[in-house]
Amino acid sequence: MFYNTNVIPSYPIEIFTNETIVHSGGLKGLFSKTKITDNDLMNILPINSEGKYYLPVLTLANNCYDYMFENCSYLTTSPELPATNNIGSGGYSTIFNGCNSLISGPSILPATSLSIRCYYNMFNGCVSLVNPPELPSVNLSEGCYENM
Repeated sequence: MFYNTNVIPSYPIEIFTNETIVHSGGLKGLFSKTKITDNDLMNILPINSEGKYYLPVLTLANNCYDYMFENCSYLTTSPELPATNNIGSGGYSTIFNGCNSLISGPSILPATSLSIRCYYNMFNGCVSLVNPPELPSVNLSEGCYENM
């Protein structure tokens, strides 16, 4: 939708205002190659009880967040990713790929039953990352953390 543009909404986007279901590829590349910042995400996404912005969708179809923030070089803190189950294959794959200014990932990736490549390539090229997420799952599927 905003792929490779300088257009960043300054208001909440309906898809992020509730716990809806995102279909396969539904938000793929949404902000890819934009100049989105942490402040922009504070305006667009809901805030949790810890004061962190997050992606509220808890049921993720295959590749629904694929490349969502790819090459967003102004982003320093990622949104929290609270989905604990129902993450489709590749659900969060490559979501922060190439975000070279990203310092902090989500505090935890709480899903305990992981589908194939659900977090594949998640932080590939994130050369500034110093605060990676906690990974509590012990039930791993093929390639779920591959190239993370």
